[in-house]
Amino acid sequence: MKKSKWPDFIVTVIMRFIAGVILGAGVGLIGGYRGILKALSRDHMKVPGIWLGLCGLVGGIIAVCRTPYWQTPWYKGRDDDQDAIAKAFLHHPPRTPPD
Repeated sequence: MKKSKWPDFIVTVIMRFIAGVILGAGVGLIGGYRGILKALSRDHMKVPGIWLGLCGLVGGIIAVCRTPYWQTPWYKGRDDDQDAIAKAFLHHPPRTPPD
């Protein structure tokens, strides 16, 4: 019986989204620090919150969209027989006749 790949994929998507939100908010903070400081000095809390939220959302979406194909549940991969053949070949490469 084959193990389902969907739970691993869901965990991957969640973790990538969280990491992307953190990195996106960090990039937004670094890229827009002047505007954020200016807004905070005038007691405008909404503008920095929206800016960091949008940057975090974009970062999370980009991180999820950049998930490698081999981590998706619909990736077929290689069969166990092919893995065994590859391991046997690496441990015992075929001999070539001497010239």
